[in-house]
Amino acid sequence: MSGTPTSMAAGLQALKQGQAHEAIQIFETFCQKAVPNSREHLQAQMHLVKIYQGLEQNEQAIALCQPLLTCPNAQVQIWTQQTLKGLGVTELEKNRAET
Repeated sequence: MSGTPTSMAAGLQALKQGQAHEAIQIFETFCQKAVPNSREHLQAQMHLVKIYQGLEQNEQAIALCQPLLTCPNAQVQIWTQQTLKGLGVTELEKNRAET
């Protein structure tokens, strides 16, 4: 078995080493294989949001936040709302809700 490591630990290690792009690949692969809305899946998605935000790739961060807004975990929903607010999306969300 070769290629990119696909574990949470590998993604976190890449992040710790400042290898954001490698961490993105690891977390994206992990998310594809993880059980949707499992704790690990949600954590990996949240790490991806933070990485994209750190790289100033806000569109990707916002896109990843959308499914997190409706996940069954209330803490994740709150974190996502706060993150979107930090990305300046609150007005956009309010406008969508009103239409």
